[in-house]
Amino acid sequence: MSDSIFFDPDTGMTLDIPEDMVVKVSDWKNPDHYKKQDFEAIEVIKSVLTREQFTGYLLGNSLKYLLRVNDKDIPLMNVGKAEWYATRAEKELSEK
Repeated sequence: MSDSIFFDPDTGMTLDIPEDMVVKVSDWKNPDHYKKQDFEAIEVIKSVLTREQFTGYLLGNSLKYLLRVNDKDIPLMNVGKAEWYATRAEKELSEK
C-alpha cells in the first residue's frame, strides 16, 4: 500500500496520507446529488438563463475553479472541474 501525497495550503505542508484513509469520490465531475429526478441541475440553470448568461455562468465557474486550485479541495479535482466548465462553454459557443 502506497501513501497519497497532498499539499495543505493552510499550513504549507505536504501530507503523506495512507491510501486506506483517503476518501475517493467516484464521479466528482457529475456526482449523484446533481442528478435529481429526471433532470440535472446544469440543465435547469441553462433553461432559466439566456444563452449569453449561461455561457458567462460556465466561464465564470471555470475561472473560479482555476483560481482556487491549491486553496480548496484537491488541486486535480479543481482543474478537472475547470476543464469541464470550459469544455461545456466551448460546446455552447460552437452551437451559436
